[in-house]
Amino acid sequence: ITLVPFAKTVGSNGNSQVWNYWPTNTIVDFSVDTLTPTSGTFRINYEDVEQGADHDMDDIVVYTYQLVDSSGASVSDPSSATAVDISLSTTYASGSYIQHAGYIISGTTADGTYLEVTDDDTNPGDDFLVFLDTPPGSSPITSATAVTPNRDQSGNTHNVDLGVLPKSTTRRFTPSSSSATAAQLLKNPLWYAAKWGAFDDKDGDGTPIEFDDDGNPDNSEWDKDGDGIPDTYYYVTNPLRLEQQLNKSFASILNQASSGTAASVISNTRSGEGAIYQSVFFPSKTDEDGHTVSWAGQIHALLMDAYGNMREDTLANGRLDLVDDYIIVFNEDGTVDRYKDVDGNQKIDTTEDTPVAASTDFDELQYLWDSSDWLNATALDSNIASQRDISSYLSDAASLYIFTWVDGNRDAAVESGEIKDFVWPSTSPSVDDLENIDEIYPYLTLYPTFLDTPSAISDLTSAELDTFLVEQTEREINFIRGKDYLDSSGNPTPLTDSGDGDIAGTEMRSRLFDGKTWRLGDITYSTPTLVGRPAENFHLLYRDSTYAIFAAKYKNRRQVIYAGANDGMVHAFNGGFFDAQTKRFCIDYPCDTDSSMPPLGSELWAYVPYNLLPHLYWLTQTSYDETEHVYYVDQKPRIFDAKVFAEESACSDLTAAGCIHPNGWGTIMVIGMRFGGGAMIADLDKRDNLTIPYVDTANPENSDPTMKSAFMVFDITNPEAPPELMAELVMPRMGFATSYPTVVVMKDGDHDGAYDDYDDTTPSSGENRWFLAFGSGPADANGNPGYVNTGGTYIDVALDNASSEQPGQFYMVDLVKLGTNREIYSLDKDDSSGTLSLSAGLHIYTSFDTDTFVSDPVSVDFDLDYNTDVLYFGTISGDTGNWTGKLRRIVIDDQNDGDNNMIPSNWLDDNVMMDVSQPISAAPSIAQDDVGRNWVFFGTGRFLTAGDKVDVDPQSYYGLKEHLDDSLNRDWGKIDELDDLLAVTDVSVYSDRTIDASNVDADAYDSGGTEKNWLDLLATQESKQGWYLDFETGERNLGQAALIGGLLSFTTFTPASDICSAGGTSDLWALYYKTGTAHYSGVLGTTGTVVGAVTKEKANNKISLGQGLATSPNIHVGR
Repeated sequence: ITLVPFAKTVGSNGNSQVWNYWPTNTIVDFSVDTLTPTSGTFRINYEDVEQGADHDMDDIVVYTYQLVDSSGASVSDPSSATAVDISLSTTYASGSYIQHAGYIISGTTADGTYLEVTDDDTNPGDDFLVFLDTPPGSSPITSATAVTPNRDQSGNTHNVDLGVLPKSTTRRFTPSSSSATAAQLLKNPLWYAAKWGAFDDKDGDGTPIEFDDDGNPDNSEWDKDGDGIPDTYYYVTNPLRLEQQLNKSFASILNQASSGTAASVISNTRSGEGAIYQSVFFPSKTDEDGHTVSWAGQIHALLMDAYGNMREDTLANGRLDLVDDYIIVFNEDGTVDRYKDVDGNQKIDTTEDTPVAASTDFDELQYLWDSSDWLNATALDSNIASQRDISSYLSDAASLYIFTWVDGNRDAAVESGEIKDFVWPSTSPSVDDLENIDEIYPYLTLYPTFLDTPSAISDLTSAELDTFLVEQTEREINFIRGKDYLDSSGNPTPLTDSGDGDIAGTEMRSRLFDGKTWRLGDITYSTPTLVGRPAENFHLLYRDSTYAIFAAKYKNRRQVIYAGANDGMVHAFNGGFFDAQTKRFCIDYPCDTDSSMPPLGSELWAYVPYNLLPHLYWLTQTSYDETEHVYYVDQKPRIFDAKVFAEESACSDLTAAGCIHPNGWGTIMVIGMRFGGGAMIADLDKRDNLTIPYVDTANPENSDPTMKSAFMVFDITNPEAPPELMAELVMPRMGFATSYPTVVVMKDGDHDGAYDDYDDTTPSSGENRWFLAFGSGPADANGNPGYVNTGGTYIDVALDNASSEQPGQFYMVDLVKLGTNREIYSLDKDDSSGTLSLSAGLHIYTSFDTDTFVSDPVSVDFDLDYNTDVLYFGTISGDTGNWTGKLRRIVIDDQNDGDNNMIPSNWLDDNVMMDVSQPISAAPSIAQDDVGRNWVFFGTGRFLTAGDKVDVDPQSYYGLKEHLDDSLNRDWGKIDELDDLLAVTDVSVYSDRTIDASNVDADAYDSGGTEKNWLDLLATQESKQGWYLDFETGERNLGQAALIGGLLSFTTFTPASDICSAGGTSDLWALYYKTGTAHYSGVLGTTGTVVGAVTKEKANNKISLGQGLATSPNIHVGR
């Protein structure tokens, strides 16, 4: 039986005229008093009109249902019931109108519309009956036009002798004996979109099956888990009334042959319109002609409206058109459904919930732009081997700008003349020129040069070898730039010797796809990151007027999308300019359709890291297919603004083209290689037949260098010109560059409120200090990211297991020295005295814990005094089967310890907040609660190698409060025991604000009453140092949480149980930050749960995102 509350306003108190139109009352609110399978009571609060008005309590009616047996007695067992009594009682009214309330009921022998009671403030003398009313003993009308005897009709003067409705009544209903079920309410339109647009059409009939061939229920095409909810329908509500939409669809966007990074969500206006950028990659992709390209990448952009809906650029005009640009929904099988927003209200309404066409593949969407359209274009073919002229750097020219750096003197500093075009010169160098250590040529690997040199090369004569080296160098450089060496059939062609014989093994792999060269390599982990106008807001946080000038100068800065790729390069793509008034992306500012600026999605520049030059050869090998893979630049870009540059003299006029760094401000990008750049020797002289590596003690710069994993640092302040490489950092004992750096700022070290300049004479104790802070990655016992032995075999336990055989290292690089003079300075601790100083060169700041590497640090300025107070970071220690870790701090600006915090020696560099004995892969998230307590949130687990897939060690999520001393100051104490934390794994929260902690420690939540509630939970956590929850078996956290408005959102990943499968599933969590539980409002929906004798709505703390590895949530805040 289904019952829907219903009410009408039929007239005015004191007026004898019967209204011609009776508005249906709006349900303002409802509350549930009791709810059991056999009885229940709830209250409905009605507004006396259909829309608008004051939305208050015009009529409150109590509804009660009670199951009864054949004698009319109440029952406690549903199986004993034969009927149900529906009772209504009006308890309050304040509307000054005559209101009649009731319900619509179905599934009984007397279905229909019943208006049963009048409102509480209507006098019987003013009331009257209308044709919808059902006083005791009356049945509902059968049609809207039926004339019921003894009823007042519209427009008449009512007859007081006809009687009125009571203020309370009971009516008994008997369930229908027919096979028809009761009427059901319509689902959310997106529920139907998920069912009908995302089903796995196994039988190819174009519809989701409901029954199998034998007539048995079968929902496997759309409801694999059998919960009655489409598998791609994720229901989300927001108790904090934040108009946001968490992007979950990308977790299942692609099929087994492709994958993608996290999405970069960019709102270009305060209302939320903008674009979303994501990369996808294909381990293998084959066209209709049978040509296969391996490890191909693509970055694309989609439009986004104010409600967070992703839209294609259907009209291909670069403009957000709310009616004509289809809303898109990604399905689990990698296909996409498109919906037309006919009324432009930025919602898929009921009348719009049918896709405009059959589901399509995602690469058939009309993107705002797609990197493949420009990079793969045949227009590039004729210019692929030529460098774009700097005079036409920003133009629509079909050519590439690729550069690199050569550290010929091995001093690690980027100096004049060391930046090189990555291009083969128009005048071919001689073979002797190939050995010039100030050029790129000697650092390239042209063939396996250790003991595994192919006989076809070792058998070449001296003259043939010289010719081969020159030609192979040219081919390798051109290949990396995007040139294929194929015959007319698309097959790789080898070099030939002097006798026109093929030199076996010199073929370079084909990247031919659909008649074009696929030039962008796979982007596996490096999330595309957009940089537009300055976004640090230091002028708002700290009232820094110098930053306000910088922000104003670049408020309309060109948008550029940066990403690292496993094709050996860092890439920058043109995002153009967004015109908020016309909602249009333009290639010039202001918008000019005739501009000759670079097209949207074109590559502005690419950088080949110096330390990857020896590795480029592997990309050319024909054996480099979906079964083999090498990482190159695979870390996410870290972007930040910093006051570390020298202001140009031209900045006397801030609008001058030569003014790049007003007041010394600029924008910096740091990007690491992650698991790229394993230690490798560059054979500088490939003709000397000397042992590798060659060591020249007299002239060390002539020795064969060992290239290693590195961090690249760029000045990207001015996108109208090529970037400036500031450094390529290879720190001592750094291992792989897996850490995601943060920035330590000491802008006001002496706490006098004045932001003074950097003191170059005593930089360790001066103001305006900026440090790049990061840790070491997986490494061998010597601190190397693996190595290649002289037999050509890569020896790398660090890469195979993603482990460290050395203590964890931490580094602090001076950014002011680097930005101002390109000088390399870093904090250095004296081994004997432990004294810290700022010293020239690359140094280790501090070390800790054996067999450890560092995850991603975060810096925090709790008191907003423009000085970093503390760094937080997790560690991963141990080895396969025994992973552990700690949450660590480096305390910098502690004004309560009596030290001079301007001196780095007074920083607390070895401080553990909690030893959780679990690996911590992601950066923690930081918050301050409503009473000023500082919180740190982080999860545990790892998924770096194949061995991690089968790791089922328990993992957890923690919310920790910073410990305070008796003076309520942070004392940076350690949390020693789990007992100091509130265990919330099995705590359930219900929509009525009660909680169930029966599976935990009931006494810990006891309020002295019979039922514990939300306030008890809050009170209990006040006495604890935080909370923790344990994940299910195999579940682990791999990404940083997003925290907004008290809602802590993060994801977890659970590898597939099949050890031969590389996949798994992800979940999205949404917790209240203080309790670690779901919020009673049900951010992620609720689930009906039987508690004792009643059914309650339990708030969900997580929902499934389906297949795929999701990392950090993106939050879109719009309308």
